[in-house]
Amino acid sequence: MDLSPGIRVPYLIQRDDEILTLNLTPTPYRTGDYRLLYNALVGIVFLGVGLYTFLKRPALLSARLFLMLDLCFLLVLTCSFRGSPYYWIDLIVQNAARWGLTFLGPLFLHFFLIFPSDKKFLKTYSWIIPIFYIIPLIQHLLFTLSQFFTFTPAQFFGAAAESREIFGIHLELWVLLILYLAGGALALFNSYLRTADPLGRRQIKMILWGTFIGLCPFIVLSIVGAGILGRRELFSIGVLPLMAIPLSFAY
Repeated sequence: MDLSPGIRVPYLIQRDDEILTLNLTPTPYRTGDYRLLYNALVGIVFLGVGLYTFLKRPALLSARLFLMLDLCFLLVLTCSFRGSPYYWIDLIVQNAARWGLTFLGPLFLHFFLIFPSDKKFLKTYSWIIPIFYIIPLIQHLLFTLSQFFTFTPAQFFGAAAESREIFGIHLELWVLLILYLAGGALALFNSYLRTADPLGRRQIKMILWGTFIGLCPFIVLSIVGAGILGRRELFSIGVLPLMAIPLSFAY
């Protein structure tokens, strides 16, 4: 039915044997705004730098990881909104953002554990890399069960397992993301301290500064300010400095 905004439409609701009539007023609805375009542009910059890096050295594991990392950033930045009036579209968009957020942290940490060279402890403890991916994957599987099978962690682990959601994402996943990002930054700083070559130190220093400039506003404004404290207008402000990360690599 083609309805004009502002007119009153009768809507019937049946509850048992009782039928109720409600008068509803259709209003215009937008699924996105300028912030979605803004976040998408930042995400495209990430993906563009990732593709450029990958095409230059496709055989390098670090180049492949960097491309997947940038793809996760793109998913998080372009799909982290829930505004579609259609259930399945909303579900697909939400899960795309969730997949990006799930693997963003492990990919970030994994990348800096092998860039610019593998950390020595990985030769002895090679099993630790799969664990970095398994932990958020388990949390994501629990989330999937809650969507399709009305499963909640509280049903399995008890009421203490209920957690707060931020942007539709459970708080523990945000905490995991912060830990992974911090771990990746520390791994990069360790590489800087252990590199003796002046040129290598200068290159790592540039990436270290780009990572610091990009991550700090994102964690403080987008995750803590917008997510935990509920100041949603801060999310896009914390997103823009993220471009310092791929731009430092491009430089």
